[in-house]
Amino acid sequence: MELYARNKEHKENNKKFLELMERYDWMRPFQPAPEKAPWHIQVRLTTRIGYDLWLNFWPHVAKGQMEGEAAVQGWDQVRLMISRAIDACQDDFPVVE
Repeated sequence: MELYARNKEHKENNKKFLELMERYDWMRPFQPAPEKAPWHIQVRLTTRIGYDLWLNFWPHVAKGQMEGEAAVQGWDQVRLMISRAIDACQDDFPVVE
């Protein structure tokens, strides 16, 4: 996967993103539309009950977003978002009928 970068700051952020993904080496980041949006990375997490929870990343600007939440910016905030997503995947969600 080639990460989008137009300047030195983007490259530094991409390096930090790759380091972060090494920490969570079980996550499988991918580019859903590499030609149209090479800056967008996704990770799919699956909850205990089989629901897919999507994480969106824009590594070049140190930004992330968990499905159903507002985007966060900065690597500390992105790490917290990932931790919340992991916790959410471990919780049993009530079934709404």
